Amino acid sequence: MKKNYYDLLGVSTMASPEEIKKAYRKLALKYHPDTNQGQSAEIFKELTEAYKVLISPESRFTYDASLNTPPPQAPPTKSRPTPGARQSTPPKRTAPTKPMSTGRHLVYHLNVSLEDVFAGVTKNISYMRTVNGKRQNSSIPVLVPAGVRDGQKLRVRGAGESVSSQQIAGDLVVHVHYVPHPFFQVDSNDLVITIPVSPLKVMLGDPIVVPTLHGLREVVAMPADEFGQTVIKIDGAGLPLKDGASSFGDLYVRLNILPPPVISDSLRAELRRVSALLPKSAEEKNFEEFVKQYEKERS
Repeated sequence: MKKNYYDLLGVSTMASPEEIKKAYRKLALKYHPDTNQGQSAEIFKELTEAYKVLISPESRFTYDASLNTPPPQAPPTKSRPTPGARQSTPPKRTAPTKPMSTGRHLVYHLNVSLEDVFAGVTKNISYMRTVNGKRQNSSIPVLVPAGVRDGQKLRVRGAGESVSSQQIAGDLVVHVHYVPHPFFQVDSNDLVITIPVSPLKVMLGDPIVVPTLHGLREVVAMPADEFGQTVIKIDGAGLPLKDGASSFGDLYVRLNILPPPVISDSLRAELRRVSALLPKSAEEKNFEEFVKQYEKERS
């Protein structure tokens, strides 16, 4: 029979990843083939196999669930008597094995930041549950994959409740909730950020520093489509898509062009001087010519 991985490492079934890692390092140093002879190579191989299974949240939950599964029972076989042979007393019939029931599923609400959604994270959560009829504190790691959606449910097999050792533990259903971000608003896989800028910065075409989950980016403000607002799209700077972190949504930068601040008379005079040096647009020139012609026709 295959050895119990928890027994191999000398840890309990509720051991944390840190405890598992510490136990493995200690035993691996003791049984490493380079420093020991005899059966150490086989022991070291078993320790490494146990560590790889238990250190991964997904494989650990699958393994834990297998510990609670009773071995399948072979169906009774019927043998035909040999002609002329003396028949033995038929064996007593045993009652059919009752299938094990499943315990109660539990629900846990987990808050995650957009930074966690972007990179993926393992969260250690603590909660109360009944195990084999006894109430106890439980702490387990939950893998939150990159690109998880707001409101998505993650199921942890065997992390729910069981009223006795004759019952398979239920599951833990983790509901994921996004924590409001100080900068970004979420629109599916896309992000939206609003940045206040002065009209002079837009007019001069100065670069604007934009925070993204991928790092700081510099963009150049374009002339506003409507007075007071313009939108710049940064491709691939949003959240990971459902297929993982290989592709991303986009980031939409809304520039909130602020009204001019209150200025002094001296600064106003200087701005008028600079304004006189600026070239007029074709629309301005055409309108001024239209006004002159209109006044000339009226006089």
